[in-house]
Amino acid sequence: MDGSEGRAELYLNELKSTLPGNFRYYWSGCARYSQGTDDADIQRISDILDLKPCFWDNTPALSDTSPLMEYYPGKASLFNIFDPFENNAIKYLYANLDISEIYFNTKTQSELGLIRALTMVDFAWNMNNYDADLSLWKVLQTRYGLACAKELVLFAETYANLLRYAVELKNPMHIHRMVRNAESLQITLDQQLDSVTESLGVNHKLVTELKSKRDILKNQISDLLPKEANESKSIN
Repeated sequence: MDGSEGRAELYLNELKSTLPGNFRYYWSGCARYSQGTDDADIQRISDILDLKPCFWDNTPALSDTSPLMEYYPGKASLFNIFDPFENNAIKYLYANLDISEIYFNTKTQSELGLIRALTMVDFAWNMNNYDADLSLWKVLQTRYGLACAKELVLFAETYANLLRYAVELKNPMHIHRMVRNAESLQITLDQQLDSVTESLGVNHKLVTELKSKRDILKNQISDLLPKEANESKSIN
């Protein structure tokens, strides 16, 4: 709707006259993948169709913030590889929604996707008291045990800091200042993943996924480091 210059409203008004009286519809925001939604959006579509929408939350499908990180590297430090559900502002909009159904656009085939989905379930069950960090901690502790959950939290923090370096190292001005810190963080990340592997086993699905994420990030950083730094690492 946002980019239609009024054509979407005209189309919906025409469409409404052809729909049966008992129709339902799903609303994901003013764009296919909205970063969020607000009461004005919902009110606008409700006024056109004379009916509250069921909500289809696409924000989990937009968890990749890498384009923003290119311009604001500091945001990378806030990145969470486990990506708990964050669109909890929906709870303030429920009075204007048909809450008989609500959909979260996410995938649960991976272990990381399942962790994210479980935080969504926690939100749906107790939205008024939902806290993303606490919800994630409960999921990690329940699924993997206290000791492993602690290591996973530390791994996520180190990964986020290393991700920031991966963005900032693209600027030649930062390379020599950050090489040593980036190398140190990579060692720490390896050690934390080793601890997780020891707890869960080398063949555990989460271990496999975290190793893949780590290797991709380390390769990105390796491509950005000066040649002499990579040669030094190889010798060591």
